[in-house]
Amino acid sequence: MGGSNLPPGVTESMIPGNRPEDIAEEEFWATLEKKFAGQNEGNSDLFWSWMNTNQALSDAVMEYVILARDLGYQRGYNEGQNDAQMEISAAELDKAES
Repeated sequence: MGGSNLPPGVTESMIPGNRPEDIAEEEFWATLEKKFAGQNEGNSDLFWSWMNTNQALSDAVMEYVILARDLGYQRGYNEGQNDAQMEISAAELDKAES
């Protein structure tokens, strides 16, 4: 008998917090905080203490960052889609000319 108490067919990576998208989300926030602290030495602690004193401000900033991240993702995805479509079109043109 195995050492897992998970139901049959369920893996560790299916549990919320262990899913790839959850891990990517945590990595995003950790990277953002590290880069912010690196670019704002001295002001980073002040910023976070200020954010912790005003919940409405904190919520607004977090929503703003999430929106910016999602817009950046969508832009990158659209650019990738356009690049893929151009490659397909070029391959079809080469095939038609052969």
